[in-house]
Amino acid sequence: MDSFTQEDDLIRLARSGNPGAFSELVGAHQGALRAFTARFAPDLETADEVAQETFLRAYQGLARFELGTDFAKWLRGIARHVLQDSLRRRAREAGVRQRAADAFLAESMARRVASAEEGDDTDFRLRALLRCVEELDEGPRELLGRRYREGLSTIELAGKLGRGVSAIRVHLLKIRRMLRACIELRLRKSTV
Repeated sequence: MDSFTQEDDLIRLARSGNPGAFSELVGAHQGALRAFTARFAPDLETADEVAQETFLRAYQGLARFELGTDFAKWLRGIARHVLQDSLRRRAREAGVRQRAADAFLAESMARRVASAEEGDDTDFRLRALLRCVEELDEGPRELLGRRYREGLSTIELAGKLGRGVSAIRVHLLKIRRMLRACIELRLRKSTV
């Protein structure tokens, strides 16, 4: 019995009200879906929230799933929409001046998710960004990590580092400008 047939049987059971059947589907796809959402989400908490919301929407829309097709691909499609919604909501909430950079980052990530092709690992911008970050001195690289990976606000960073909030914001702005210039240079070189 192939995996589509097994999944179709579980989907039929879940549609008929068997909660254990959907739990089996979640168990089978949870790891891959979380890895997919983590690829695009700004942090692991958002990735987990998106994965949970995806499974909720999948359960609610199970009647619309076409049996005999790829359930994992269907889940990723739902996850793309959930993540776009989440990132756009985050961008709207970040409307205050001090969070403008976060809004730009969230919106650009939402556009990247929207344009991502299934199985597309050739995201030149992301690879260029990663290389540019690696080339930063340790101090700026650590500051970026604390801001974006750990999710610390500029106020929290200022307190932890014993510096002024304005100094942290200016430093982050300079780092982002350096990264943007580095990425643009790498992209120009790759198209030559």
